[in-house]
Amino acid sequence: MRLTSKKEFKKPESFDELLKDDPFGLLANVGEKRLSMSVSDKIKSAFEEIADFVKANKRLPSVDSDDFDEELLAENFYALIKNAPEGKTYCESFLEENKDKNLLEGMHIFSKEKEIAEHIQKMETKAYNSVDDIFNDDPLGLLNDVGDKTVESETWNKEKRQSSSIDGGVTRATQCLDFYKYQRYFNEIERLLSEGHLNGKNIVGDSASVLLGDIFVIDGMMSIIAEADVDSARYDTVKSKLRYRVRQIFANGTESRPFSTSIKSSFYKSEPPCKRIVYTDAIGLNFLEDMHKELEKTEKGSANAIMTGYIYILSSKSTHPVIRKFTDQSNLVKIGYCTTDVATRIANAAKDPTYLCAPVNVLKTFKCYNFDPQNLEDILHTILASHKLNVELKDSNGNTYRPREWFTVGVQTASDIVDHLFAGDIANYYIDKIQGKLKKKKNR
Repeated sequence: MRLTSKKEFKKPESFDELLKDDPFGLLANVGEKRLSMSVSDKIKSAFEEIADFVKANKRLPSVDSDDFDEELLAENFYALIKNAPEGKTYCESFLEENKDKNLLEGMHIFSKEKEIAEHIQKMETKAYNSVDDIFNDDPLGLLNDVGDKTVESETWNKEKRQSSSIDGGVTRATQCLDFYKYQRYFNEIERLLSEGHLNGKNIVGDSASVLLGDIFVIDGMMSIIAEADVDSARYDTVKSKLRYRVRQIFANGTESRPFSTSIKSSFYKSEPPCKRIVYTDAIGLNFLEDMHKELEKTEKGSANAIMTGYIYILSSKSTHPVIRKFTDQSNLVKIGYCTTDVATRIANAAKDPTYLCAPVNVLKTFKCYNFDPQNLEDILHTILASHKLNVELKDSNGNTYRPREWFTVGVQTASDIVDHLFAGDIANYYIDKIQGKLKKKKNR
């Protein structure tokens, strides 16, 4: 920030004088009709939707859910609580273990926005006829200091506003088109952090490195350095440091390609302090080393270096009469995907309607390389749509649900479809609707 010369301000003597002396155009629309503010209502509505889910399912929505709507709701929830953490308390108050808590606890996050919205609505038809009208109608106290002290005007550098690089190029975060390659890393990092195998360490000192595989939390956003062009590093005469381009992947699915020196600069401007993710034990160390090796192979041009997740095929151990009819007399398998290991994904199968509220057998798993596992799962479900299980069941709480990812085909048929999708020749095959087997199309 660069400060310009000081300018003495005094309280205007007339309404016209106030409007004329407005270098920033802050009073340009004074007296005009304002649009009502609905931020509070939108935030509250979003949290109410999540609260409704918690009431119905006795748990918070999960980002690892096989239900797309639930996954979307979970992502929205975690995005909301970054700026409104009190909303988390409100939603969690509906959980069984918190049933005795005040259900309105945490909802005060909406009170200030509501006051402002109500005030703006009152202003819609309000007219100002004097300077005193304006000073008296200042609910946020923005004009409290006018006329009392010197005001310093500010001139912000382009780098402040747009993250300008040293060579004049501006780095902006853009959508990461191959984010599926890195989603598994972020999921695993979150898990290892929660289990204590990884930890966040404050970045201090001017010698902090920015290298391939480094994981940072800057301004509350986690990112991974997926590429680092160290070989083409050049000496920055302005900052007296070596600089090189890096590819920075963010947990929200975006990416940017700043210089290493730009990232280092952000270390000392972030609030809260930036952190580097480091290992605390052998499990954390092994993960970081494996991730670095995969990123290194990808950087050198190996298209299949990064494992993006798993496709799994399961059978059910359910004793429900309807399910037993299929498992005893026919075939029934579940086809799903996950970015964590399959054992972790199915750990709570006995309580999860996704798995028919029963333990499961893992029949087969496929590692996905250079494939988006979620898209691959969607394709599999589309191919097998005519064999989708169509029954209505009840969970342990008596809630009705319909299984979404169970199909009346054998494990061999499901495996064959995956194999031919990987091979890229699935268009030459079709599913026999009677036998439920994959067959090759006849040449015409």
